Amino acid sequence: MTFSGWTESTKAVLPIELLSFGGRQAGAAIQLYWETATERNNDYVEVQRSRDGKRFEALGRVLGAGNSATPLRYTFSDVQPLPGVNYYRLRQVDFDGKEEYHRVIAVLFRDGKSEGTVQVFPTLAQDQITLALPRELQSPAEVLVSDLNGRVLLRHTLGVGTQQHTLPVAQLASGHYILRIRTDREEQIARFVKE
Repeated sequence: MTFSGWTESTKAVLPIELLSFGGRQAGAAIQLYWETATERNNDYVEVQRSRDGKRFEALGRVLGAGNSATPLRYTFSDVQPLPGVNYYRLRQVDFDGKEEYHRVIAVLFRDGKSEGTVQVFPTLAQDQITLALPRELQSPAEVLVSDLNGRVLLRHTLGVGTQQHTLPVAQLASGHYILRIRTDREEQIARFVKE
């Protein structure tokens, strides 16, 4: 809007511009990491965890930089992860108490009793699935998603060092699917259902 020669911008400025948010198992813990492009009045980020992706509890806080125009990296360790899939989200809080929630991620925690095969979760998917390999890839791998007739509908490449990866599946029709991960040494298979 313009009033008597001055301009007022109505565009909202986000408290943090989140570039990435991820996690992976590191021994007996889950290491979470995120990177911000910019921060504005960022007091702290509260890390929250859930066992079902719906009801979250606070695990701890990581202090923010306040104001920053350069990329910053943060980490947080969940030293008592739940067996199986752990869901995490970030709750960012400004100095004035305003809050903003960021997207939910899922990280698989293997307690040593799990088999050494690929796991896919959730098995009833809507928008995306996460695949968790028993160990980091030593060579590139190809991910193939096919229907029950064997038609390949999605194809994706995973790089060396990958152990967990999120794959979008929103474009797939409802039904049952087979996921194959092929490396130069082996092939692993998992199944999931697109709702």
